[in-house]
Amino acid sequence: MNESLTLAEKQFLQQVLNELKHEQINSEDRDTIKQQLLEHFQEAHDHGEDSLETLGDPTTFVKDFFDVHGMAPHSAIKKNPNSRSAFIVATLTFITTFLTSQFILSLVPFNRNIRIHFSNTIFCITSRSILGGITCY
Repeated sequence: MNESLTLAEKQFLQQVLNELKHEQINSEDRDTIKQQLLEHFQEAHDHGEDSLETLGDPTTFVKDFFDVHGMAPHSAIKKNPNSRSAFIVATLTFITTFLTSQFILSLVPFNRNIRIHFSNTIFCITSRSILGGITCY
């Protein structure tokens, strides 16, 4: 069926397939769209119409395809990073930094009379941060 296509139709088809590949549409969907375009071209030839007149340019065709099928182009998804994962990473970083700094501060004696008991480190971390610096023994 590709043999009966004009040069402009072949170029249009190739540009649409390249655009779909760029948007990371799977090969099955690309093959389906290719078949639909080939059928459109054949019907236009049978009726003596200009097949490219109603399709517009390849980029517009692909955008219209996404609109009709309720899909978002992959490039649009890339532009908006997943804010939930960024929030989780930021929260875990904050918690890790806070606990590490509290642990280090619990090991540093502020007064020479204070003894550090490593078995009581977690209690010291929580009591200093919650109760405002109560000394642990």
